[in-house]
Amino acid sequence: MAYYAQFFDTVEINSTYYHPPGERQVHSWIKKMKNKDGGFEYSVKMPGLVTHQALVEGDEEKALFWASTFDKTCLSPLADADLMGGVLFQLSPYFKNEGQALSRMAMVLDSLAQKEYDLAVEFRQRSWLDESGNYLDPRR
Repeated sequence: MAYYAQFFDTVEINSTYYHPPGERQVHSWIKKMKNKDGGFEYSVKMPGLVTHQALVEGDEEKALFWASTFDKTCLSPLADADLMGGVLFQLSPYFKNEGQALSRMAMVLDSLAQKEYDLAVEFRQRSWLDESGNYLDPRR
């Protein structure tokens, strides 16, 4: 990581999508970059437990639980160490724009927006595409 940081000031942690990291792993990321001058940041993917399971299943409670757990174990420690970049919500191609899908997603985003994290949403299902593209308030 130190070698990489000589050339880049950020890295996206993709592994968080597949499995939320434990405290030891997050501490390791922090320790590796804690003394790096120049504002290095980690950007992380929201776990698939949220984006590809709970939201697709329409389970708000589970989505909020896993997002909150991820915040406590990963996002907040990185933010406290001044190493937090953005959080990417790479949505499932099976997460359709129907019913209460938008409100479920917005609820999860709002729960994290209170922390002032930079949030990015990647829509991967055609039903979200229309001419306006005005699904979310960009100030979130």
